[in-house]
Amino acid sequence: MNVRAIIPAVLCAMALAPAAHGAARGPSAIEMRLTGAAGNGAAGVALLRITEAAMRFSVRVEGLPAGAYELRVGGLAQGLVFVDSGGAGEILFDTKLFEKAVAEPRRELEAMPLSFDPRGKLLQIVGGSGEVVLEAAFPARPPAGRR
Repeated sequence: MNVRAIIPAVLCAMALAPAAHGAARGPSAIEMRLTGAAGNGAAGVALLRITEAAMRFSVRVEGLPAGAYELRVGGLAQGLVFVDSGGAGEILFDTKLFEKAVAEPRRELEAMPLSFDPRGKLLQIVGGSGEVVLEAAFPARPPAGRR
């Protein structure tokens, strides 16, 4: 057993524990629209849901050419958003590290472990040549009345 690999993962999971962020008072959500360069027609939305049991973070995009786009949170790459031929793509993270999939109304989407906190950080969707196609400053707290 590699203790050096386990300790950082455990500490990260403890830091992201929903109860540590006020979820014990009930579910909360933070939603932010991502905007693109003027006239490119691309749009997106990032959503962080916090409950007593888990934190889920998703980013959905539309209006982009098909391909793979990097999601950066606070300047660090966190995953790839795969955009289909219809111009839409999504990436989902969950603090339930071993959850295989999360049921979505329109399809199942495989979740990745949520090992970072997007609150208060710059979110960017970056194309293959390094250009930022969508971005938003993600709020640190839910809007008043949505806690």
